[in-house]
Amino acid sequence: MPETRDIELKGLAIGAAIVGGGIAASVLAAWIVVRSSDAPAEGPNGARPPEIAGPRLQTAPQETLDAFLARKRVELRQAGPGRMPIEQAMRALSSRKDK
Repeated sequence: MPETRDIELKGLAIGAAIVGGGIAASVLAAWIVVRSSDAPAEGPNGARPPEIAGPRLQTAPQETLDAFLARKRVELRQAGPGRMPIEQAMRALSSRKDK
Protein backbone atom coordinates (compact mmCIF):
# COMPACT_ATOMS: atom_id res chain seq x y z
CA MET A 1 0.00 0.00 0.00
CA PRO A 2 1.52 3.38 -0.98
CA GLU A 3 2.28 5.87 1.75
CA THR A 4 0.25 9.07 1.91
CA ARG A 5 1.79 12.46 2.48
CA ASP A 6 1.77 13.80 6.03
CA ILE A 7 1.55 17.46 5.04
CA GLU A 8 -0.60 18.96 2.35
CA LEU A 9 1.42 21.50 0.38
CA LYS A 10 -1.69 23.53 -0.45
CA GLY A 11 -2.46 24.05 3.27
CA LEU A 12 1.16 24.91 3.98
CA ALA A 13 1.14 27.50 1.20
CA ILE A 14 -2.09 29.04 2.48
CA GLY A 15 -0.66 29.26 6.03
CA ALA A 16 2.56 30.85 4.77
CA ALA A 17 0.54 33.35 2.73
CA ILE A 18 -1.54 34.28 5.80
CA VAL A 19 1.58 34.79 7.95
CA GLY A 20 3.32 36.81 5.22
CA GLY A 21 0.21 38.91 4.66
CA GLY A 22 -0.04 39.61 8.40
CA ILE A 23 3.58 40.73 8.55
CA ALA A 24 3.13 42.95 5.50
CA ALA A 25 -0.04 44.48 6.96
CA SER A 26 1.73 45.18 10.27
CA VAL A 27 4.68 46.87 8.55
CA LEU A 28 2.31 48.93 6.39
CA ALA A 29 0.26 49.99 9.43
CA ALA A 30 3.43 51.01 11.31
CA TRP A 31 4.64 53.01 8.31
CA ILE A 32 1.28 54.82 8.06
CA VAL A 33 1.35 55.69 11.77
CA VAL A 34 4.91 57.03 11.55
CA ARG A 35 4.17 59.10 8.45
CA SER A 36 0.98 60.60 9.88
CA SER A 37 2.55 61.52 13.23
CA ASP A 38 3.79 65.04 13.97
CA ALA A 39 6.79 63.82 15.98
CA PRO A 40 10.20 64.88 14.63
CA ALA A 41 12.08 62.13 12.83
CA GLU A 42 15.18 62.56 14.98
CA GLY A 43 13.28 62.02 18.22
CA PRO A 44 12.24 64.24 21.12
CA ASN A 45 15.76 65.18 22.20
CA GLY A 46 17.06 66.09 18.74
CA ALA A 47 19.06 62.85 18.39
CA ARG A 48 21.48 63.94 21.09
CA PRO A 49 22.17 61.67 24.04
CA PRO A 50 21.07 63.10 27.38
CA GLU A 51 23.73 64.82 29.46
CA ILE A 52 24.37 62.83 32.60
CA ALA A 53 26.42 64.18 35.47
CA GLY A 54 29.32 62.09 36.68
CA PRO A 55 29.06 59.85 39.73
CA ARG A 56 28.80 61.51 43.11
CA LEU A 57 31.96 60.56 44.92
CA GLN A 58 32.71 61.18 48.55
CA THR A 59 35.22 63.93 49.14
CA ALA A 60 36.76 62.18 52.16
CA PRO A 61 35.68 58.52 52.23
CA GLN A 62 38.20 57.52 54.92
CA GLU A 63 36.89 60.18 57.33
CA THR A 64 33.32 59.10 56.62
CA LEU A 65 34.24 55.46 57.25
CA ASP A 66 36.07 56.35 60.46
CA ALA A 67 33.05 58.30 61.75
CA PHE A 68 30.74 55.41 60.85
CA LEU A 69 32.94 52.87 62.62
CA ALA A 70 33.22 55.13 65.68
CA ARG A 71 29.41 55.38 65.90
CA LYS A 72 29.12 51.60 65.64
CA ARG A 73 31.76 51.09 68.36
CA VAL A 74 29.81 53.43 70.68
CA GLU A 75 26.63 51.44 70.00
CA LEU A 76 28.44 48.19 70.80
CA ARG A 77 29.87 49.60 74.06
CA GLN A 78 26.33 50.39 75.18
CA ALA A 79 25.71 46.66 74.77
CA GLY A 80 22.15 45.65 75.17
CA PRO A 81 21.01 42.15 74.30
CA GLY A 82 20.54 43.10 70.67
CA ARG A 83 23.89 44.84 70.19
CA MET A 84 26.33 42.61 72.02
CA PRO A 85 29.66 42.00 70.26
CA ILE A 86 29.92 38.48 68.89
CA GLU A 87 33.01 37.60 70.96
CA GLN A 88 31.25 38.66 74.16
CA ALA A 89 28.11 36.71 73.21
CA MET A 90 30.16 33.57 72.51
CA ARG A 91 31.91 33.89 75.89
CA ALA A 92 28.54 34.34 77.62
CA LEU A 93 27.14 31.27 75.89
CA SER A 94 30.15 29.12 76.68
CA SER A 95 30.17 30.09 80.36
CA ARG A 96 26.50 29.23 80.95
CA LYS A 97 25.90 26.50 83.56
CA ASP A 98 22.89 24.84 81.85
CA LYS A 99 24.85 23.26 79.02
